[in-house]
Amino acid sequence: MRRRTYKLLALVFTVATLLLVVAYTQLPLQYIDNLPDYVEISWGDIDSLDAKNLTFEVDIAQPTSIDGDAQGYINVKAFRFFPLKKVKVKVESNRKVYSGGQPIGLMLNSNGVMIVGSGNIQTIQGVKGSVDLKKGDIIKKINSTHILKPKDIADFFKKHDGKPIELTIDRNGKSLTFKTQPLYDEINKEYKLGVWIKDSITGLGTVSYVRLDGRFGALGHPVVDSDTNLMFPIYSGQVYDAKVVGVEKGQSGKAGALKGTFNSYDKCIGSVHDNNKYGIFGKLDIYSQDKMLPIGSRLSVKPGKAKIISTVNSKCEEYDIEIIKTHSQKKKSDKSMVIKVTDARLLETTGGIVQGMSGSPILQDGKVVGAITHVFVNDPTRGYGIYLDWMIDN
Repeated sequence: MRRRTYKLLALVFTVATLLLVVAYTQLPLQYIDNLPDYVEISWGDIDSLDAKNLTFEVDIAQPTSIDGDAQGYINVKAFRFFPLKKVKVKVESNRKVYSGGQPIGLMLNSNGVMIVGSGNIQTIQGVKGSVDLKKGDIIKKINSTHILKPKDIADFFKKHDGKPIELTIDRNGKSLTFKTQPLYDEINKEYKLGVWIKDSITGLGTVSYVRLDGRFGALGHPVVDSDTNLMFPIYSGQVYDAKVVGVEKGQSGKAGALKGTFNSYDKCIGSVHDNNKYGIFGKLDIYSQDKMLPIGSRLSVKPGKAKIISTVNSKCEEYDIEIIKTHSQKKKSDKSMVIKVTDARLLETTGGIVQGMSGSPILQDGKVVGAITHVFVNDPTRGYGIYLDWMIDN
């Protein structure tokens, strides 16, 4: 009798263990692992939280009001019973932005001057190459003279007496200081470093959002210098009104592009203060205020129908897309979701996603949830998007 009881208990334990194993394998483990410890959401996000076999129970620590902010917790449970994680939340009633989609012209000024190439100098000893500088280096100082533009270097060497100089540069994010001997150009009769340099770049981008105070985010990825393939370090920048004048249609194996131009270099409409992995950030003095939408938290974004706002001709319009896949991310990334263009009008005009559309805001359930960042070169109808949370954090 006792042996039979032991066998029955063993059987029950085995079945229970198998059920737990099966249940555990049905949980989105990566999603759970990447849930943040703290997140800011809007009231509308609460009803959008969704993940396979998970329940999100919202426990607000103070009386809720649709017109006010609140703090509390989201208790994440498996199968409505097993507690997995408690996420601290701040619920904001006014977590809104003006949606973007408009093209802007950008003029970015470097923090120092960037080395983009090297050349030969005719010295008294013969032809010599550049001094100890590499492509991508940023000259910050010569001796005690701060360098912000090429003219600063030219002005320094007009007074130079041929002695060794001390260079302070930024190389791969690290500050280096070393002495070197400038080269005397026998043809132009002046001292030189023997390098090609630049202090600014220009280009077009798409606005992702504008906050109530005019702060904006654009592109969703960094501006990269075409000569060095490195992120362009900025000291300052200006924003100008721009327009799209043509489209190079994308096709498999070759990314397309929007062709645009600045409307005027005389009228600056804003400033840029940062160029980083997640986009261009600054402040606009003049911007459209016709469409304000709530921000959708990254926890609320899910596969399904969505829209983008973009300008691919003369008008800023909404286009249909589908969010194919979302990534649960605890750390910032510019590849948060995979999207697919489904709008026949956009496919006819551009073939899908093209260069210049980066930054186009992604809308889902009436909220701004992200922005386009990349196109799949082998399939221009698909690409990546970044969660707006990651851009707003900047």
